[in-house]
Amino acid sequence: MRPECVQLEQHLHDYIEGWLAESERSEVEQHLHECPECQRKVVGWVRIGDALRNLPTLPAPSARKMALPSYPVLPVRWMVGLSFALSVPSAFVLKRLLALGALERLETFTPYPALSMLSQKVMSLAQSLWQQIQQGVIG
Repeated sequence: MRPECVQLEQHLHDYIEGWLAESERSEVEQHLHECPECQRKVVGWVRIGDALRNLPTLPAPSARKMALPSYPVLPVRWMVGLSFALSVPSAFVLKRLLALGALERLETFTPYPALSMLSQKVMSLAQSLWQQIQQGVIG
Protein backbone atom coordinates (compact mmCIF):
# COMPACT_ATOMS: atom_id res chain seq x y z
CA MET A 1 0.00 0.00 0.00
CA ARG A 2 1.42 3.35 -1.03
CA PRO A 3 1.76 6.24 1.46
CA GLU A 4 -0.88 8.29 -0.35
CA CYS A 5 -3.28 5.32 -0.07
CA VAL A 6 -2.79 5.26 3.70
CA GLN A 7 -3.55 8.99 3.93
CA LEU A 8 -6.57 8.67 1.64
CA GLU A 9 -8.06 5.62 3.34
CA GLN A 10 -9.47 7.69 6.21
CA HIS A 11 -11.59 9.63 3.67
CA LEU A 12 -12.93 6.66 1.69
CA HIS A 13 -15.97 6.04 3.89
CA ASP A 14 -16.93 9.70 3.75
CA TYR A 15 -16.48 9.59 -0.03
CA ILE A 16 -18.76 6.57 -0.38
CA GLU A 17 -21.43 8.22 1.78
CA GLY A 18 -21.12 11.52 -0.13
CA TRP A 19 -20.03 13.51 2.91
CA LEU A 20 -16.84 15.05 1.49
CA ALA A 21 -16.46 18.64 0.37
CA GLU A 22 -16.02 19.17 -3.37
CA SER A 23 -12.24 19.66 -3.15
CA GLU A 24 -11.71 16.50 -1.08
CA ARG A 25 -14.08 14.52 -3.29
CA SER A 26 -12.14 15.46 -6.44
CA GLU A 27 -8.83 14.44 -4.75
CA VAL A 28 -10.28 11.04 -3.84
CA GLU A 29 -11.70 10.52 -7.34
CA GLN A 30 -8.37 11.45 -8.95
CA HIS A 31 -6.59 8.94 -6.71
CA LEU A 32 -9.16 6.25 -7.46
CA HIS A 33 -8.57 6.70 -11.23
CA GLU A 34 -4.87 6.01 -10.65
CA CYS A 35 -5.00 3.30 -7.97
CA PRO A 36 -6.65 -0.07 -8.72
CA GLU A 37 -6.10 -1.28 -5.13
CA CYS A 38 -8.16 1.58 -3.67
CA GLN A 39 -10.77 1.09 -6.42
CA ARG A 40 -11.20 -2.55 -5.31
CA LYS A 41 -11.49 -1.42 -1.70
CA VAL A 42 -14.21 1.13 -2.52
CA VAL A 43 -16.12 -1.40 -4.65
CA GLY A 44 -15.96 -3.93 -1.80
CA TRP A 45 -17.16 -1.39 0.76
CA VAL A 46 -20.03 -0.33 -1.49
CA ARG A 47 -21.09 -3.97 -1.93
CA ILE A 48 -20.97 -4.56 1.82
CA GLY A 49 -23.03 -1.42 2.44
CA ASP A 50 -25.59 -2.47 -0.17
CA ALA A 51 -25.81 -5.97 1.31
CA LEU A 52 -26.37 -4.54 4.79
CA ARG A 53 -29.04 -2.14 3.56
CA ASN A 54 -30.84 -5.02 1.79
CA LEU A 55 -31.04 -7.25 4.84
CA PRO A 56 -34.62 -7.96 5.86
CA THR A 57 -35.91 -6.02 8.81
CA LEU A 58 -37.19 -7.99 11.74
CA PRO A 59 -40.17 -6.91 13.77
CA ALA A 60 -39.52 -5.69 17.26
CA PRO A 61 -40.40 -8.12 20.03
CA SER A 62 -43.82 -7.63 21.51
CA ALA A 63 -44.11 -5.54 24.64
CA ARG A 64 -45.65 -8.48 26.45
CA LYS A 65 -42.47 -10.53 26.04
CA MET A 66 -40.28 -7.59 27.05
CA ALA A 67 -42.23 -6.61 30.17
CA LEU A 68 -40.11 -6.54 33.27
CA PRO A 69 -41.49 -8.06 36.44
CA SER A 70 -43.19 -5.52 38.62
CA TYR A 71 -41.99 -5.11 42.16
CA PRO A 72 -44.15 -3.67 44.89
CA VAL A 73 -43.47 -0.06 45.71
CA LEU A 74 -42.79 0.32 49.40
CA PRO A 75 -44.69 3.05 51.20
CA VAL A 76 -42.60 5.87 52.61
CA ARG A 77 -43.71 5.03 56.15
CA TRP A 78 -42.41 1.48 55.74
CA MET A 79 -39.03 2.69 54.37
CA VAL A 80 -38.63 5.13 57.28
CA GLY A 81 -39.39 2.33 59.72
CA LEU A 82 -36.84 0.05 58.03
CA SER A 83 -34.10 2.69 58.13
CA PHE A 84 -34.85 3.34 61.81
CA ALA A 85 -34.79 -0.39 62.55
CA LEU A 86 -31.36 -0.66 60.92
CA SER A 87 -29.89 2.47 62.50
CA VAL A 88 -30.85 1.68 66.11
CA PRO A 89 -28.65 -1.43 66.38
CA SER A 90 -25.80 0.51 64.74
CA ALA A 91 -26.17 3.24 67.34
CA PHE A 92 -25.99 0.69 70.15
CA VAL A 93 -22.84 -0.84 68.64
CA LEU A 94 -21.22 2.59 68.36
CA LYS A 95 -22.19 3.42 71.95
CA ARG A 96 -20.64 0.17 73.18
CA LEU A 97 -17.45 0.81 71.20
CA LEU A 98 -17.23 4.30 72.71
CA ALA A 99 -17.67 2.88 76.20
CA LEU A 100 -14.86 0.40 75.61
CA GLY A 101 -12.60 3.11 74.18
CA ALA A 102 -12.30 1.24 70.91
CA LEU A 103 -13.14 4.28 68.77
CA GLU A 104 -10.20 6.20 70.20
CA ARG A 105 -7.95 3.61 68.59
CA LEU A 106 -9.85 3.72 65.31
CA GLU A 107 -6.84 4.87 63.28
CA THR A 108 -5.07 1.60 64.13
CA PHE A 109 -8.12 -0.53 63.38
CA THR A 110 -7.97 -2.62 60.22
CA PRO A 111 -10.71 -5.01 59.25
CA TYR A 112 -8.38 -7.70 57.97
CA PRO A 113 -5.48 -9.06 60.04
CA ALA A 114 -3.56 -9.98 56.88
CA LEU A 115 -3.79 -6.38 55.66
CA SER A 116 -2.60 -5.14 59.03
CA MET A 117 0.39 -7.49 58.97
CA LEU A 118 1.26 -6.48 55.41
CA SER A 119 1.06 -2.77 56.20
CA GLN A 120 3.34 -3.29 59.23
CA LYS A 121 5.93 -5.06 57.05
CA VAL A 122 5.78 -2.32 54.40
CA MET A 123 6.17 0.38 57.07
CA SER A 124 9.12 -1.49 58.58
CA LEU A 125 10.84 -1.71 55.19
CA ALA A 126 10.10 1.95 54.47
CA GLN A 127 11.55 3.03 57.82
CA SER A 128 14.66 0.92 57.26
CA LEU A 129 15.12 2.40 53.79
CA TRP A 130 14.67 5.94 55.13
CA GLN A 131 17.27 5.33 57.84
CA GLN A 132 19.76 4.01 55.26
CA ILE A 133 19.18 7.08 53.10
CA GLN A 134 19.75 9.40 56.06
CA GLN A 135 22.97 7.56 56.99
CA GLY A 136 24.23 7.88 53.43
CA VAL A 137 24.34 4.14 52.81
CA ILE A 138 21.92 4.59 49.90
CA GLY A 139 21.80 7.50 47.57
